[in-house]
Amino acid sequence: MRSRIPQKSLLLAILLLVALSNADWTRDTVGIYTRYYEVKVGDGRNDGVQRVYCCCYNGHVVEWSFDGNDWVMVDCGSVPPSADYRLISLCIGDGRRDGINRIYSACADGYVYEFSYDSGLWFMDRLSPPGVFYAGQDIGQPRNDDTLRICAGGWNTPVREYTWNGSDWQSLDVSAGNRYVWPLDIAQGRNDGVYRIYAPDWYLYYLREYSWNGSGYDELTISAPQRLVKAVVGHGRNDGLNRVYASGMFGHVYEYTYESGNWQSIDIHPTAPLRSRYGLCFGQTRSDGVLRLYSVAQGGDIREHSWDGTTWVDTIIDAITGATVDIAVGHGRNDDTMRVYVTSANGILYEFTNTSPYVGLEELEDDQSIVSLSIHPNPFTALFAIKYTTPRNGRVSVTLHNTLGTEVSRLLDQYVDAGSHVLYCDMYDKYGLRLPIGVYFCRLRLEGTETVEKIISVN
Repeated sequence: MRSRIPQKSLLLAILLLVALSNADWTRDTVGIYTRYYEVKVGDGRNDGVQRVYCCCYNGHVVEWSFDGNDWVMVDCGSVPPSADYRLISLCIGDGRRDGINRIYSACADGYVYEFSYDSGLWFMDRLSPPGVFYAGQDIGQPRNDDTLRICAGGWNTPVREYTWNGSDWQSLDVSAGNRYVWPLDIAQGRNDGVYRIYAPDWYLYYLREYSWNGSGYDELTISAPQRLVKAVVGHGRNDGLNRVYASGMFGHVYEYTYESGNWQSIDIHPTAPLRSRYGLCFGQTRSDGVLRLYSVAQGGDIREHSWDGTTWVDTIIDAITGATVDIAVGHGRNDDTMRVYVTSANGILYEFTNTSPYVGLEELEDDQSIVSLSIHPNPFTALFAIKYTTPRNGRVSVTLHNTLGTEVSRLLDQYVDAGSHVLYCDMYDKYGLRLPIGVYFCRLRLEGTETVEKIISVN
């Protein structure tokens, strides 16, 4: 399907863009389709290839792949036509905890839809029961266990948690009543090792925080000076501390820091034009490797927010007047260069590359760039400890293999937080039988990355 934008209007828009662009950035057009909402970069097909995914006003999810010369679009499918079938937000992850990434998109019809790629085809399903009007969702561990869940919020509907039980979706209302929540984040906002849900409430001037208490969720309301549109958590100041960042209806961006038992907030974009600043994300796009915050205003501009050690510095990347909607940072061309991707209401997906781009792996929150694995003692007799470090959150599998490469025992297969871990094991196979003395290989895998260590059983 191609753009329905009149050619004359499109030409005028492109001419205006040239006049408003920043010389530090190169702008390219990925492709034209229809009115876009959110954009994400990730491995949606589980083949190790990064692609750009967008959800759209017409109820479709589309995938853009760079083939080395040009961008190719694939329609991943559409939701059933209804009174309001806009797909408003999108995320990529292992929602069913089976090691397979899927695309999840919240719809104005009250459902969260799931798009899966299998054997060359895209398939669509939906999570039940529905809400009223969903406008955002995220995948994470809001209960701080080893179970990934999908949390969704929207307009005049409860914030809801969905868990895949192996055959069906189970739901639990996170909020005690209906809320007016836009795209949310599941993260460690307080830097205490606990995951919580951070949800911007557009209607009541709140940032809402939900904490699992063992049987349900406790809700904390944090006052906001204006209606909030989107919330993300990250190391905005590059000091190792997470903070919560929320974009506002009138163009401002707020930073929330948890200190001494209280939330403190500042406006990091006080001179914002009065436009709803919807898109918000973190990324490294410059060769200095500094993590920065990126935002877009609906019908406004694209901005880069940097902490210089004393204050926040604001830079306009581009100003696509009347067009911008959402923003993401990633390896969209599946190379080693980080780029910025911006959706527009005019149906154009843009790509921005800094003139001195960041090249390499993304900066990881714990400042580690590789998966490490060590075994103690080695050789061993009955018990041994596997010490491993993961550079990012993700599903980790640890398996034992014999010298022929056959898997003889699966020691771990679950979602693990970034950082250092210890796994205590014994020499029993997957049937509960003790393994014979000899040489084995321990393999650790983390979403496309793996490392192997030889171990020896001597008794």
